[in-house]
Amino acid sequence: MSLHPTECPPHATRQKLGRYTVVTLIATPTNFVLFTFLLTVLQLPAVAANLIAAACITIPTFVAYRRWVWPANDTASTASEVGMYWLWTTISIALASGVLWSLERSGASHPVLILTPLLTYATLWIARFSFLDRYLFAQTADVAALNPIVDPNARVRSQQPAR
Repeated sequence: MSLHPTECPPHATRQKLGRYTVVTLIATPTNFVLFTFLLTVLQLPAVAANLIAAACITIPTFVAYRRWVWPANDTASTASEVGMYWLWTTISIALASGVLWSLERSGASHPVLILTPLLTYATLWIARFSFLDRYLFAQTADVAALNPIVDPNARVRSQQPAR
C-alpha cells in the first residue's frame, strides 16, 4: 500500500468508477434489505441490525472491489489492504451506528431508521472511492494493466523485436 496517490489515466479512473458503482448497486440494496428485515421482522435494535447487515456485506464487497474493480497483481500488500479497508469500514459503520443510536433513543420511526444507514453511507461514497483508488488499491501495475502505453517498460507482443 502506498501513501502517495498514483495518477491514473482518465479512462482507467472512469472504468474503475463504473465498476465501483456496479458493486455498490449490488451491495447497497442487499445491505438495505437485510437491515430492514432485521429491524422490522426480527425487531432487533437499529444498531444491532446495522452491525449484522454491515458484517454480512463487508467481505463480499471487499472481494468484489479487489478482484473486479482494482484487480490484484500481487499478494504482497493484502494484509495491509484488508487492515485499511477494515478501518475505513469500521469508521463508516460506527458513524451510521452512532446516528442510528441517537435517532432510536429519540423515538424515531422505522422509516427514518431504515433510511439512516443508506444516507450515511451515501455521503461517504465518493470519499470512499477516492481513498480506495488513490491510496489503498493504487499500484503502478494496475495502471499499466489498464493501459500498456502508460508503462514504457511494458512490452506488447507486436513491439518486441523479431528474431
